[in-house]
Amino acid sequence: MNSTWVYNWRTSEWVESTPLSDGRSSHGCALVGSQLLVGAGFGGENFGEALSSVERYDPITAVWTLDSTLPKLTDYRSYFREFLSSGEEVYALAHYSDKVWKRNGTSGVWSEMD
Repeated sequence: MNSTWVYNWRTSEWVESTPLSDGRSSHGCALVGSQLLVGAGFGGENFGEALSSVERYDPITAVWTLDSTLPKLTDYRSYFREFLSSGEEVYALAHYSDKVWKRNGTSGVWSEMD
């Protein structure tokens, strides 16, 4: 599913917004500044393909853009699902893995943490 909805606190209503480029389920999301990162999860036919793309939503322009790409995981069971954010820093956690990846706030490049 690639549809997105935005909640308007003033009117207490959900309003349909610009769709994601890649439909996905079981994805991660994190707030970075005033923008939202949504990435990973599953997409493709019947949502059976693990996705590595990360999209950024700008609420002012209501536009999604490709932000970055997560690294390929070596364990076929592993997939990224959770994102955690702290300011401009975003961390990605993968199921069936004990590793954590950190996104560089300037370049958008993901690197494995020690």
